[in-house]
Amino acid sequence: MKIYFDGCSWTEGAELSNPEEERYSKLICNKMGAEETNLAKGGGSNDRIVRNLLVENNIEDYDLAIIQMSMAMRWEYYDDCKKEWIQLRPINAPSERESKKWLRYYYAHMYSDHFGNVYEHMYSQLVRDHCKVKGTPLILLTNRHADGYKYSNLPTDFKFDLDISDSKYSRAPKGHPSEEGHLQITQDILKVYDLMSSQQY
Repeated sequence: MKIYFDGCSWTEGAELSNPEEERYSKLICNKMGAEETNLAKGGGSNDRIVRNLLVENNIEDYDLAIIQMSMAMRWEYYDDCKKEWIQLRPINAPSERESKKWLRYYYAHMYSDHFGNVYEHMYSQLVRDHCKVKGTPLILLTNRHADGYKYSNLPTDFKFDLDISDSKYSRAPKGHPSEEGHLQITQDILKVYDLMSSQQY
């Protein structure tokens, strides 16, 4: 069995002393006897998650996908000189002075919580539909309540299978799930998986 994971620092295992062994993706694979593919990256955007899913990988190669949508105000662009994708968010502006100025303007005058909410809706539906078409079961997670922005309180008409930013999960000093938090998340994801599996039969 092969399981595909993606997300941001919450799924990467930020603040864990040994993330490759302690993060929930590894714990789930240990429990299920599965092979882990974890593509999560700290600061990663929903753009990156969708690009990984549709362009960089073939989800049909996996028996299960567990994908954690990132914070909606993050995005990415392709740097043609560096030949790489650059992840952007309010706290990691590009180094060039003019780019920083533009980024501050973008978040102050162009980006809005409604914008982020709509794009998260679009991306989450795209992820669900893509996995369904390819025949790969999906558990869709979010950490939309982790950032403290008013955006996270906007009403939505789209659902996630689990919100791993729920306050019931133990946190490390900087706010990511602690080792105990990853154990708790693992237990809840396995419950979702068991329920999903029982409904298929």
